[in-house]
Amino acid sequence: MNASLKLITFKNISYNAFSRIVTFVFQVPANIILARQLTSDDYGIIGFAMVFINFLIRFNDLGIRSAVIQKTDLSEKGLYTGFTIKVILGLLIFATAFFIAPVANIFFNNNAVEGVVKLLSLNFIINSFAFLPEIILAKELNYKKLSLTQIVTGVITPILTVVLALTGFKYWSIVVANVSATAVSVIFINILKPIKIRFIFERKIALEFLYFGGGLFLTGIIGFVIFNFDNFIIGALKGSEILGYYAIAFTWGSMVCTISGSIINSVLFPTFSKMQGDRKKLKKAYLEIMEYTTFIVVFGNLTLFVISKEFLYIILGKNTDKWLPAIATFRILCVFGISRALLEPIGSFILAIGKINLLLRSNLIVGAIELSIVYPALKYFGIEGVAIAVTAVYSLQYLIYFYFFRRELDIGLIDLFKSVKSVIIPALVILVGFIVFSYICNECSLLLLFIKTFLTGVGFFIIHGYITNWKLIKESKSAIVNWRSPVKYLQE
Repeated sequence: MNASLKLITFKNISYNAFSRIVTFVFQVPANIILARQLTSDDYGIIGFAMVFINFLIRFNDLGIRSAVIQKTDLSEKGLYTGFTIKVILGLLIFATAFFIAPVANIFFNNNAVEGVVKLLSLNFIINSFAFLPEIILAKELNYKKLSLTQIVTGVITPILTVVLALTGFKYWSIVVANVSATAVSVIFINILKPIKIRFIFERKIALEFLYFGGGLFLTGIIGFVIFNFDNFIIGALKGSEILGYYAIAFTWGSMVCTISGSIINSVLFPTFSKMQGDRKKLKKAYLEIMEYTTFIVVFGNLTLFVISKEFLYIILGKNTDKWLPAIATFRILCVFGISRALLEPIGSFILAIGKINLLLRSNLIVGAIELSIVYPALKYFGIEGVAIAVTAVYSLQYLIYFYFFRRELDIGLIDLFKSVKSVIIPALVILVGFIVFSYICNECSLLLLFIKTFLTGVGFFIIHGYITNWKLIKESKSAIVNWRSPVKYLQE
């Protein structure tokens, strides 16, 4: 990665990081309050409704957004053709949602899901009008303005959700807040980057976008199966209460992955689309990203794993055993969160060089295996078995992508090991300490929560820093200094 692009990438990741920190500050307390106010049945209703919404989301884009961003010579006709397709799809999916919403009643023993699906479907129309400013800002790598939009959404959603939940709206608090925040964010981004709305449809350009997006669309459909089939089966066979336990475990087990992905991955695709022809730069960039990502997600998920009992009992359960039935599932999905976070950056690189078929083949294999084992895992081992199955199957993609790394980026096992080795030793030390500590003391208190969090954080940080000679701190400090003095940085 050349110096100027590296500096831009660092700035954009920093903007994203700041927006996610702000969102995190509001979202975490809100999620804790919701966990205390709502029941597992409420979470089950939302979780099952999201199965339908997430399925429809795949048809709402058809890979058009990625196709437009990836195109190096985007014309005005191309931009507005993409927008026209997006609006048409939004209207069609909105209508489809109303048609299929009653189907939820066939699989789920709670009629509330139908109304939730219908209200959430408004987002398909609303989001269409964010397409133009989002594309322009992404092509310009202007994540400063994009992050401002994320902050607006990240602040409004949790505040409104909590207010509604505290006033008795139950699961509707999540739904209404989501739709309202979406509308506000769309208005806000159009104020930040006003783009004249025009409807143009060039058949040749549309076919080009759809050809690129077609493989990505099929990949998304399979990805939907991978991430939602478990919820569907649990909800259909075990009901809303058990699905609620799984949903709370999955939400928090994936929390660090979701945050790191929104910070890093959204920047990677448009950034590396600009350097898609230089494999050496892509290789170096990928390994650098892996090193930083590994540190963040392993540290975050390891901490959640260590404090899982106190977290579920004290923080989410308000000193009750309300969420303790999810503890084993939660710990397993903390491991899933690590695996997922380390895999997702690969998708940005594959998209950047246009290898959509590789993503499609990988997801086909993983999806087929998951479909075959999730049901027996649930039947014989409960939601813990589902969590293990999902984690194991998703991690199989490492084997699938290994050949791609060797062929396209000349990355071997040694290169990958060097990127992650610095977190292996501190992680093992923390896990051994956790096992010993749990054997000696099996109590659950707020004091233990703070002690475990402090010891995990300090221990991981010191051991990692000693092994790497404090490399991440030095590089972060250097990047901050260079941000302030970009001319000097670009001359190096």
